Amino acid sequence: MRPEHPADRARRGFLPRLEGLEAREVPSTTAMLASGALLPASRAAAPSAGSPSSASYTIPLRMSRFQARFQGGYVIGGPRAPVERSQLYMFGGGNSNAFLHADLQLGLSTPADPSLPTVGQAVIMLKDISNTGNELVLDLTAVPGAVDRRGRPTQFAFTQADSSGGSFTNGAATGTMTLIYSPGKYPGVQNVKQARGTGNLGVIFRGSIGTVNLFDTLRNQ
Repeated sequence: MRPEHPADRARRGFLPRLEGLEAREVPSTTAMLASGALLPASRAAAPSAGSPSSASYTIPLRMSRFQARFQGGYVIGGPRAPVERSQLYMFGGGNSNAFLHADLQLGLSTPADPSLPTVGQAVIMLKDISNTGNELVLDLTAVPGAVDRRGRPTQFAFTQADSSGGSFTNGAATGTMTLIYSPGKYPGVQNVKQARGTGNLGVIFRGSIGTVNLFDTLRNQ
């Protein structure tokens, strides 16, 4: 072919040419949001309700043997409600293999119905509770038939209550609590004549305790 002369190219000028395009629908912003196209990758790939997630994971507990001993004065008083026959309150100090020094507040409720067991709660407050919140709360239920010659319950099964705090948060504890009564005068009682019984009480806890080691970890290794 003969090469094109520059003058001929100038006379012809610029002739634009249009080409046909495919017909495509552009999705609206609402549709893209609904499909997750505009969401961050972490949200768009979020697991469904039926799939496992980190929220359902439970940290395994570190289980260990638990033994504690306390001693203090006790007083037996009248009922607070018609469903009770009597109540016992004890306050004392002691120690354990799980902590050094602690105070114990113990409350027991004997029901008016003799077919029902005596129940109560033990609150063990570590000496550093003001700084750490370390408090072990145990729910108590009397073991059937475990009574002394005066009919007083001497053995209870315990489980950890959800209200425990500090190192014991989200933990678990099970075992038995044994009571040793020593009747006598209790100087902490102001209205001695209204008390049904006073004296000293020995309290022994034996069982197991589990912690997650996420709270006050330096004292819980």
